[in-house]
Amino acid sequence: MNTKIIALATGIVAAATLAAPAAQAGLRIGFGFPIGVFTAGGGHHHAQRHHQVDHYRALRRAKAIEAARLKRERAAAIAAAARARKEQAAAEAAMKAAAAERRKAAAAAALAAAAEKKKTDALAADSTKPVESADATTPLKTAANTTVTDTATSDEAPAKLECKRYFANVGMTISVPCTQ
Repeated sequence: MNTKIIALATGIVAAATLAAPAAQAGLRIGFGFPIGVFTAGGGHHHAQRHHQVDHYRALRRAKAIEAARLKRERAAAIAAAARARKEQAAAEAAMKAAAAERRKAAAAAALAAAAEKKKTDALAADSTKPVESADATTPLKTAANTTVTDTATSDEAPAKLECKRYFANVGMTISVPCTQ
């Protein structure tokens, strides 16, 4: 009968230990009767907690690495955008300088063409005036009585043909030598 009571008491203690909440599951009760040592209770909670802590540390480490990578990528993108803006500003400045040089060159060409036209107009006006000669028998050369053969045999080069051309960057029509 004593054996039955001991077995019943052992069963009740073991059932109470196994039914205990997780906080009390770490409690170990050892029975060393003739059947050997029997340990009731958990003991796995501690190892499981370390596994969870390691898992959360690994997650935090991975998130920190990802955040650092994103930060580097953002910084690289900002630097690339700044370089692009700097290059674009330099290109715009070069284009403005080139446009200013073209305007200056066109204005100089216009001034030279105007001076040439003024010079040719003055020569044309001088050639229409009668020239007095000491010899009264020689006819005076004027634009009206000059023939084609006279201009071909003279020492002067024939007058260059001029064409009118509109220059948009100057905003006016200028006489230029014809290309044909």
